[in-house]
Amino acid sequence: MGMRKGLIAVVLGALVAVSASAVYAQGQPDRPGWYVGGSFGLADIGPDDDTAWKIFGGYDINRHFAVEIGYSDLGEVTELGVNTDAEAYEISGLLKFPLNNQFSLFGLAGISNVKAQTSGPLGRVSDDSTEFTWGLGAQMNFSPNFGLRAQWQRYETDTEVDVYSIGALWKF
Repeated sequence: MGMRKGLIAVVLGALVAVSASAVYAQGQPDRPGWYVGGSFGLADIGPDDDTAWKIFGGYDINRHFAVEIGYSDLGEVTELGVNTDAEAYEISGLLKFPLNNQFSLFGLAGISNVKAQTSGPLGRVSDDSTEFTWGLGAQMNFSPNFGLRAQWQRYETDTEVDVYSIGALWKF
């Protein structure tokens, strides 16, 4: 009988949580506003992978469009004694597809300035190029001011760089 009461408590708790989130979602305003955030993930750079991180800020124009700027550290790879370190400054537009007031899918497209430093036995070389960037993601808002993101983003450089990340954002 104790197992049955526990199962009933879990089911009732889940129903309360779903009901509360539905009420919460109905009360969310679709308001424009500024936000900042950061993410951490994995950069797939050619034959190697490394950690990547990003800081970003943006403005939600409405529930379907946003503009975002950011800085990304794309990681560092070493191959045959040559070390390459890359970073990007970017500006992107986001097209959002809200599935409800808490969860949305989005696509992004923009321009990035990718800077790469390569050093090896023959010295150090810098490369600076402006390239196209694009990606896809999903965002879950837990409150009017806090959300989490999962995102894939590609930087179109000589070597395509794919970044898979999880991040958080704060809206104010």
